[in-house]
Amino acid sequence: MDKLTKGALVATIGLLVIVTLYMGKGWLEGTEERKKAELENNNLRQQVLDDRKQVTANERKMQDNFDRLRQEGDAKLAAEIATLRKEVDLKAAATSANLSALEAEKEAILESVRKKKEEESKALTAEQRKIREAPAIAKIKAVDGGKGFVIIDAGSAKGVESGVRFNIRRDKFIVGEIEITKVVDEGKSFADIDSAKVPQGLSIRPGDDVVGHPIY
Repeated sequence: MDKLTKGALVATIGLLVIVTLYMGKGWLEGTEERKKAELENNNLRQQVLDDRKQVTANERKMQDNFDRLRQEGDAKLAAEIATLRKEVDLKAAATSANLSALEAEKEAILESVRKKKEEESKALTAEQRKIREAPAIAKIKAVDGGKGFVIIDAGSAKGVESGVRFNIRRDKFIVGEIEITKVVDEGKSFADIDSAKVPQGLSIRPGDDVVGHPIY
């Protein structure tokens, strides 16, 4: 082998060695970069997983708190409703008791009035009973004692005529007599008071009943 060929061969081998070394360095550097990238990627992936776990845990915690608050709210609401129902029941019972007491009192009063009327009716004489039971034709609306006349709330509609006499009743007593002097209209008439028929110490008053004459 001549020197020229030997030199070319050495140069070629040297070049191959250099290229091989350069490529090996690049490969090593690429491997390191790839490993570094994979490590960063793995770290990022793990961080995402950790973040997801944290979010899930927070969501679960929030849901647990919400459920607890709802249960506490439901329990509080149920307790308030139960209290209100108890108050309503107590008030209803008290109202019912009051109504029962009022009904009993009413019945007692009515019974007392009935008994009193029965006793009064038994105590009435036959004459007083006839006076009380006589149907009223009208009522005294106004009285002029000075001029000796009255106004009654009955007229032609009830067959009232001038010259007709009526008794004046208060409860079970006759307190006077009147004589119709003028029929004004269907529901009004004037009458003179017969002072001789008014008992001593009594007088005809507005509201007294006008009954037939005689009533016996």
